[in-house]
Amino acid sequence: MDICISIFIYLTCFTSSIYFFKRAAIINERNAGKKNKYIFYVFLAIMIPCLLASLRDYSVGVDTQNYAFNIPSFAINNHDFKSIYISNGGGTEILFDLLIYLLTFFPINGHIILFILQLLTILPIYMAATKLKNKLMVPLLMGTYFFLFFNNSLNLSKQSISCSFILLGIAYAYSDLEDNNKNIKYYICLVISVLFHKAAIFGVLLTVICRLAGKSNKSVLIKFLVYSFAIIFPLFFTEFIRLLINSGILSARFLNYVDLFVTNGENSEFHINPFSYYFIIEIVLRLSLIVIPLLFLKKSRRNQFESFLEMTQILGFLIYVVVLFSMHINYGQRISMFLEYFSILFIPFCVENWRIKYNQRMILIYSVLVIYWLIWIVFLGWSGSGIYKFG
Repeated sequence: MDICISIFIYLTCFTSSIYFFKRAAIINERNAGKKNKYIFYVFLAIMIPCLLASLRDYSVGVDTQNYAFNIPSFAINNHDFKSIYISNGGGTEILFDLLIYLLTFFPINGHIILFILQLLTILPIYMAATKLKNKLMVPLLMGTYFFLFFNNSLNLSKQSISCSFILLGIAYAYSDLEDNNKNIKYYICLVISVLFHKAAIFGVLLTVICRLAGKSNKSVLIKFLVYSFAIIFPLFFTEFIRLLINSGILSARFLNYVDLFVTNGENSEFHINPFSYYFIIEIVLRLSLIVIPLLFLKKSRRNQFESFLEMTQILGFLIYVVVLFSMHINYGQRISMFLEYFSILFIPFCVENWRIKYNQRMILIYSVLVIYWLIWIVFLGWSGSGIYKFG
């Protein structure tokens, strides 16, 4: 019964929000001069998932309690920015520490924190959608986020915010809209992502690599080299982590991950069997989200944007699978997530160019997204948020 109720709550909120994004998009496309109505629809579309995230019980999402309890505790026990920065471990996450500092001026609780974290995740995604509205359908982009990454944002909140800003940066870089400062905004978004989450340095590096490869005249060779790099990546990953720690980019707590990788997780709770049905199903699901959109994409020479999106999906999949099978841990997802997040753009872009009728496109792609969400989030319990409870 809990599963049925949870499915109803999630799907009602997702479809309602997508509907309001659709209404806003129609007004925007027709230039009907109804700016107030447009703002109202966008406001409703954004508030629904934010309220859904904030009203949840603290047991919904593996890391929810860390955010719901720790942030108010930091804010109450530390009244200046320096003490918050030190208490939170120092390092590069200055914007996250600044957020906590600003919250010290207001009466807060865990649910307000959860609302703010979701708002900081979804706003950059919607901004990215508006920048790329000439390339893809905004409602489908937001729907892709809901079914693929919303539940994960209830768990990996800081990383989700970082991913969203990297996504926004790429939207600025590839936008057709007139903007003389779009490259500056692209770099600002990348910097913001790192200042929210230390691990975003990996996401930024991989994003830049994929973008440079997409621009190259020798793209086939470059892609081959990058994919080969992903396959041998685990061999020198620990040395790379140590280098970043010694340079001060990452904090010493990342040594725990180094120890985890060096021992292949065999002596820890993180050791897994990659050949279990759970991970086999996961790999099939992940692969389907790459293969199905590409199957229906027009056969033509890829432009830079298409090459970039295609490369992020394949490279993200390779990194996750190689780490999973070589180290017997699924922490490769912490890195591959930065690339997989671009499926928010990749899937709508591919669907926009499918050679089948619009209604057939929508039925097919939403069927795939809902099936993925039901299996991966609800029944297999990824992110610990499949069963929704009000707090």
